Amino acid sequence: MAIDMTPLDILLVAVAAAVFLAAAAGGGALARGLRQDAVIGEILAGLLVGPVVLWLAGPGFLHGTVPSHVLLGLKWLGEVGLTLFLVGVAHEMRFDRSGPQRRAVGWLTAGSFVPPLLLGGLYGEWLLHHGPANARGSAPGLAFVLFVAVATSITAVPVLARLLSDRRMSHSPVGRQALAAAIFQDSAGWLVLSIALGVNSGSVAGFVQDMLVLVGGVAVAFALRWLLKVERLAAWGVRNTTVTAVVIAVIAVVVAFTVQQFGLTSIFGGALVGLAVPRGERSPWTRPVEAVSGVGRRMVPLFFVVSGITVFASSTSAVSWPLVLALLLLGVLGKAGGGYLGARLGRADRWDSARSGVLMNTRGLTEFVVLQIGFTNGILTGTFFLAFAIMALVTTASTGPALSLITRLQTRRGPVGLLHPADLPGKP
Repeated sequence: MAIDMTPLDILLVAVAAAVFLAAAAGGGALARGLRQDAVIGEILAGLLVGPVVLWLAGPGFLHGTVPSHVLLGLKWLGEVGLTLFLVGVAHEMRFDRSGPQRRAVGWLTAGSFVPPLLLGGLYGEWLLHHGPANARGSAPGLAFVLFVAVATSITAVPVLARLLSDRRMSHSPVGRQALAAAIFQDSAGWLVLSIALGVNSGSVAGFVQDMLVLVGGVAVAFALRWLLKVERLAAWGVRNTTVTAVVIAVIAVVVAFTVQQFGLTSIFGGALVGLAVPRGERSPWTRPVEAVSGVGRRMVPLFFVVSGITVFASSTSAVSWPLVLALLLLGVLGKAGGGYLGARLGRADRWDSARSGVLMNTRGLTEFVVLQIGFTNGILTGTFFLAFAIMALVTTASTGPALSLITRLQTRRGPVGLLHPADLPGKP
C-alpha cells in the first residue's frame, strides 16, 4: 500500500489515531461495565464514531476532519496492528499434534464451515429468483451466490482471538481448537471469495494466483522456522530482545502486505509468521513476540473506525428486516449448530461442543472486510450490506453472554462450584 504523506499529514494521522483509540477504549470500558467483553465495546465504538460525527456535524465536518489521505493512513495503521496482533495469536495457538487433537480441529472446521456455506449458497440462489430487487447488486448470479455463501460462513479470527484473550480461554483446548478452525476457515473462505470475484470480473486467474500464494506462503513459513532454530541466531535473539521484536514486526508486516498484494488477506500473512516462530518455555523468541502482539492489540480498534467511516457513514440505504432475520437464522443455524455437531463428531462433550459452536459463530472484523469487498465490487447493495452488518454485530455481541449462559447451565447440572475460563471476567 503506497502512502505519500507530508509531515503535517503524518501529524494529523497520529492525532486522529489517538482520538479514535481513546474512543474505542471508552467503548471497551463501557462494555466491561455492562458485563460484556471489551472487544465488543471497541467494535461498536469504532464502527459508530464515524456515523455519529456525521449525524451531529454533517458530512462536511467529517470529511474535513478526516480527509481521504488521513483515512488511508489510519487504514494502514489498523492493518499493521491487526497483523502484529495475529503474530502473537498464531504463535500461542500451537496445539497437541496427536491424532485426536487433529481430528477435533478437522471436524470443528468442517462442521462450522460447510453447513453455513451451503445454507448461504442456497439462500443466495433463492434471492436470485424470489428475493427483493434491492438485495443484489449488478454482479452475475454465480458471483452473488458464492459471495453470500462466503459471507454467511465466516468466523472472524481477530475478534475471536481478542474475545478468547479477554475471557482467558486462549490456552484452553476449546479456545485453541476454535482459533485453529477459524484460521483454516478464513483461508478457505478467501479462496472461495477469489472465485466469486473472478466470476464477477469474467476471469478465474485470481483463484489460481491465490492457490500459488497459499503454497508459497507456507513454504516461506517453513523456511523461516528452520532459520530461527539456528543456535547462533537464537543466541543473538536472547541478547537483543528489543531489536528482535522490531525485526519480527517488520518481517510480519512485509509478509502480510506481500500476501495481500497477491490477492489473499493480510490476516493469513500475519498468522504464517506467528506459526513460523519457534515456541517453547525456553524459546528466545517468546518475549519479542509478546511485545509485538501487545503493540498490535492496542492498534486493532483503528480498523473498526475506518470500516465505520468508509461504509456506515456513506451508506443511506434502508434496513431490510426480513433480510436481517433470514441471515441471523441461517448464520446461527449453520455456524453455531454446525460447530456443535462438528465438535461432537470430534468427541468433545456436549458443554464444550456448545462453547465451540458459540465461538465459531463470532463474526465482526473479517465479516466487514469481506462485505466491503463485495460492496465495492458491486456484488452487494447497500441494503444487503446493512443486513449482513447487523447480523455480524448481533452474533458477535451474543458470544459472551452465550458462553456465560452455558457455564451457568453446566454449573447447575454438574458439580457445585464448577467454573470454566469462559465465565471469568475480562481483563482490565
